[in-house]
Amino acid sequence: MDITASLNWDNIRYLLELARSGSAVNAATSLKVSHQTVARHITELERALNIRLVDRSHTPWTLTEMGKSVLNNAEEIEKQVYKIATQTRVKTNEISGRIRITSAADGFDLLLMTAIAELQQNYPKLEFDLVADYTAQDISSGSFDIALRFTNTPPEHLIGRKVGVIKFGIYGLKHKITQYENISNPETKNSVPFVIMSTPHITREIAVRKIVSPQTPTCQVSSLTTLTSALRNGMGIGILPVAIGTQYPDLHKSADAHPIAPLDAWLLRNLDSRSSLKIKTVEKTLYHHAAAILKMN
Repeated sequence: MDITASLNWDNIRYLLELARSGSAVNAATSLKVSHQTVARHITELERALNIRLVDRSHTPWTLTEMGKSVLNNAEEIEKQVYKIATQTRVKTNEISGRIRITSAADGFDLLLMTAIAELQQNYPKLEFDLVADYTAQDISSGSFDIALRFTNTPPEHLIGRKVGVIKFGIYGLKHKITQYENISNPETKNSVPFVIMSTPHITREIAVRKIVSPQTPTCQVSSLTTLTSALRNGMGIGILPVAIGTQYPDLHKSADAHPIAPLDAWLLRNLDSRSSLKIKTVEKTLYHHAAAILKMN
């Protein structure tokens, strides 16, 4: 029996979304279908492969070991399917013109720039306007085509695709982290200098978890680049995305850190971009690059 004859790519796509979104409910929301539809497609895939892919004994559902193995292969298949589809489209629909992308603070460096460089190489007639902003630009006005946003509540009036989750940790040079971790008195613990990038999410986390006290010496910075430089030069400890902190061997993550709530990363575009091959092609490339970076961290 040829097992490939019974495989349906659409069923595999549902497995991918289930793994990426973290639950069947989130997968249903992302795919704009019902929870039952997600369950049906997963069941059909399990029957086709004659293996159990998902453990349904608790909520949220989790992948079995075989499910994880199939997921890895499915991701490779997805990349190849995307590559073939892109190459085919390029032959019949030339991707050209200007595209405007905006990203919240430092998102280009963190997640997007390598993908944009690849797009420029693959589609030489594409031109880019890249705007890094610290006050979220309104893309519903038509000023931008694609936006990268770090938020747990994306706007409902835009087409959204969750790229992944930004995890955070408290980082610093080894002796600074050691000093922070070895002080048992909470008041004196807060005497270790703290470098702060005042985004709404980080400001809220610092306040709620009381990471910084009124006695803590602080330094305020306006970008992740400056924050990283300050930490690497021994100015104190601070909260960094794990995807950035792991890039620098001289920075160490505190094992004693207060748990910092994660933040979702979303690629957003306007509803009127549904029919634009150019925007969909760019958005897919940005998504695959950014998702791969966040998956490793």
